[in-house]
Amino acid sequence: MKNLDAYIEDLLFKHQCVIIPEFGAFVSNRKAAELAADKTFSPPQKELTFNARLTYNDGLLAKHISEVERSSYEEAQSYIKSTVVRWKQDLGTGKEVRLENIGKFTKGTDNNIIFTSLSKENYLTDSFGMSNVAAKEINKNETGIELANTSNNNQNNKPGLVENPSVTPEEAAAGKPKPKMSNAIKFAAVGIVGLSALGYAIYSFLTVEQNPTVVEVQTDPAKVEELVNEEVAKATYVPDIQLSATTIEVTKDPALVKKRKEEQKRAEKEAAQAAKEAEKQAALAAKEAEKAAKEAAKQSTASTATSTNTSSGSSSSAKASGSFFLIAGAFSSEANARNRVKQLKNSGYSSAGVVGQNEKGYYLVAYKGFSSRSQAESYMPEIKSKGLSTWVYPPAK
Repeated sequence: MKNLDAYIEDLLFKHQCVIIPEFGAFVSNRKAAELAADKTFSPPQKELTFNARLTYNDGLLAKHISEVERSSYEEAQSYIKSTVVRWKQDLGTGKEVRLENIGKFTKGTDNNIIFTSLSKENYLTDSFGMSNVAAKEINKNETGIELANTSNNNQNNKPGLVENPSVTPEEAAAGKPKPKMSNAIKFAAVGIVGLSALGYAIYSFLTVEQNPTVVEVQTDPAKVEELVNEEVAKATYVPDIQLSATTIEVTKDPALVKKRKEEQKRAEKEAAQAAKEAEKQAALAAKEAEKAAKEAAKQSTASTATSTNTSSGSSSSAKASGSFFLIAGAFSSEANARNRVKQLKNSGYSSAGVVGQNEKGYYLVAYKGFSSRSQAESYMPEIKSKGLSTWVYPPAK
């Protein structure tokens, strides 16, 4: 099997709460997009937190492991439990437990578990493919004209590039930008003056024909051309246009802002309800476990020296002898524990048997019993070399 953190990371993409039995739970909350101090936009993401009180087994992690590895549910549970026992032992000795791509666990001064997130992965599938975006600043000169790459242009002793195509670089550098007049406007002005002169000539001709008393005046062609040039000069004159910067005001859509706030509140409410329900289930499970432990204590006060060879089925439920045991699995049903003992005996573990019940009321099945912890730990590699998982019971205090 892979490391347990790989299966946890797979579930973080799909679920808001991932519980590690007997250890704690990862709870993720949706974090909205934000603008950092360095003008960088970050997309929405899941923010991971750790709750050490959510330790009951909801079956999610074990089911995922059994489906991925095509193994039984009991084997997945045994693998999770052995990994959690190893984590607790490392934390008890002052070591840190690091989960790749997720974070690390350390033990605090008051024996609490401290989680530090080290993940750079965005577990929010809605933001898949999104990355941080840096906003670019646009500089403006005194005249309000936007310039680009002014530092590079100054190195070449050339004026900055002006985004207004109707203003030349020389005019922009002088601080007095002036729009150029197109040739079409000039030609239109000349045509208007020419048509005016032609209409005036026709009007004069008709007036002379109707009024014979009007004296005909001989005009000088040079004088007429001079007057036409003056009219053209007046028609093509356009006063200076002062360019001013335009401020664009960006407003947020109130409906969109309200919708995002409602989504955020709904997500927070759902997370709070899930945590509350998980705590409730954990309390119920603790009560049931305590009740089962009391019942097991009552039964254990009875005779423990029952004959192990009275029937063919009694050999499968015989207790293993010794003070320390290598556990093959924990079962909530005594019948399942007996079946597991039969399997182990058929596989060659003739000393296999039921150890008893732990503090949670589960029946523990052992490969073999030993008189000391060192003997049990020395035999552990032989079992693990066959691809099986095991741990020493009772655990070290």
